Amino acid sequence: MPFSMIFAVCGIVMGNALHKGKSKAYLFMSTGISLLITFAIQYIVAVKLFEQDFIKESFQLMRDSYMESFELAKNLTGEMPMNEEAFKETLNLMFQHMEMSIPAVVTLSAFFFAFLLISVNLPILKRLGIAIPKFHAFKDLRLPKTILWIYLIVLTVQLFVRPEIGTTLYVIVLNFSFVLWVLLTIQGISFLHFVLDLKRAPAFLKVLATILAIPLYNFVILLGILDLGFDIRSYVSGKIRK
Repeated sequence: MPFSMIFAVCGIVMGNALHKGKSKAYLFMSTGISLLITFAIQYIVAVKLFEQDFIKESFQLMRDSYMESFELAKNLTGEMPMNEEAFKETLNLMFQHMEMSIPAVVTLSAFFFAFLLISVNLPILKRLGIAIPKFHAFKDLRLPKTILWIYLIVLTVQLFVRPEIGTTLYVIVLNFSFVLWVLLTIQGISFLHFVLDLKRAPAFLKVLATILAIPLYNFVILLGILDLGFDIRSYVSGKIRK
């Protein structure tokens, strides 16, 4: 039932956008927002009417799994992997941060799911003869520069205000930071694809660069910031073509 409602709402939103000839960016944003709203409604209904908080239950299962792993390691080795109190404190801090970052995780998941739905359904609709909008190539992706200003504001709050863990400001900054990290990482990967495309690199190098961007996300975020803040694409393309 929950998934059928999600697919029904997405189908209506996507169908309406295609019928009106909207752009693919509009299609993506409207589908992502509709997914968020549908999920929020279903979550509220599950908590209020059925008294089932599946998010809290999932975290409890994870917490129990960590504790069982700790006990199993202690029983197998006869020694504690680390001080039990320190382990519980670290575990509580980790889950506290995970719980506080739920809004960002849900938002990113909704838009990722929207992207998957669009990527799967639009080629099918095209084969059926329905006019569909097109995205620009990933290498040409340029996110709004507003993202950079928001990132600078969030970074300033983190460096100079330093909100206490658990406060409303801390939760807001944490969620904004998480979303901005992902967006700037995507922008950085796009820049890498742009450079590799200029060098006529084989496709597997683009795949490799995308995979390596995950462990090297700090460097990739820096590339994303430079790509948004400065016209480094023109500089790099000029250097390569020489």
